[in-house]
Amino acid sequence: MAETYISIEKIRSLAEVGTIDEFKDSTDMNEIFAACAIASKKYLGLIPYDEQLTAAAELTKGRITEMKTGEGKTLCAAFAASYMAKNGHNVRILTFNDYLAKRDSEWMKPIYDALGISSACILHSTDIADKKRCIKIR
Repeated sequence: MAETYISIEKIRSLAEVGTIDEFKDSTDMNEIFAACAIASKKYLGLIPYDEQLTAAAELTKGRITEMKTGEGKTLCAAFAASYMAKNGHNVRILTFNDYLAKRDSEWMKPIYDALGISSACILHSTDIADKKRCIKIR
């Protein structure tokens, strides 16, 4: 059975020696977070902080986390969304405005792509047909 708790030490260890391909089909939280960490470092140059990993784990449990500007909410949300998607859930990430939605969608896309997760961005200006298509992406 897949682990649904977080072990920062395990994630860091797996990310040091593993590859995205080793973990991208897993449903285990630590392995998916490790794949995300590898992709984040490789494609974005970002290494997640312990607090971001902990917050991402909390989001997967339906809990709310509070993070200040610049503390990594976008990366945290990408890790949580990846875990949920890999476990069969349709995921929607909402943000304050179209600018942030587009920016964050494009910024985190390399992580989703590396893990084989489809993603799309719906803006206020997106027409209804495209909105419906995006919502059906799996």
